[in-house]
Amino acid sequence: MAVITSNALTGITTRMADAAMSAGSILQIVQTVKSDTTSQALSGGDGSNGQSTWTDISGMTASITPSASTSKVLVQYNAWVSTDSGPDNLFIRLLRGSTVINVGDTNGNRTEATSGHWQNTAYNLVQHTTNFIDSPSTTSATTYKLQWADWYNNTVWMNRAYNSNDYSYHYTPNSTITLWEVGA
Repeated sequence: MAVITSNALTGITTRMADAAMSAGSILQIVQTVKSDTTSQALSGGDGSNGQSTWTDISGMTASITPSASTSKVLVQYNAWVSTDSGPDNLFIRLLRGSTVINVGDTNGNRTEATSGHWQNTAYNLVQHTTNFIDSPSTTSATTYKLQWADWYNNTVWMNRAYNSNDYSYHYTPNSTITLWEVGA
């Protein structure tokens, strides 16, 4: 069995530059954690049968500065959401800066979203997640954020169900955005 003593480590003061790491190496990780609750009344549709305007979700933004323009960014989000009535449709989309990314193709009147759900009661707290490898092609600070929209212009909630009374069987989770810089 080999043993490395502290004397063997003396004088090691340099490390490999991030950009010199092999392809697939994790160069840095940035995470935003939102543990408080947020509610927002969405509007912009016709109020009963038309999607609201896409709106930024407060606190669901993260920024990373890639060390090389060839780096990829693995974007992950975990968002707990609900609406104030049912039935209802709630959609989330991912943006890099002002550019929408990781949504489905245009398909008739269907909403292009990163994630979404339908619920028939205001008691549901629903988890939205995604994993997406982005190629920002920059070494400048790059911001990722989430937006939400609602089909019936309801009030939407993050990190709690709308009908969340103060009982031990109700819970308050947190929501996150995690950015992983991956060497190319």
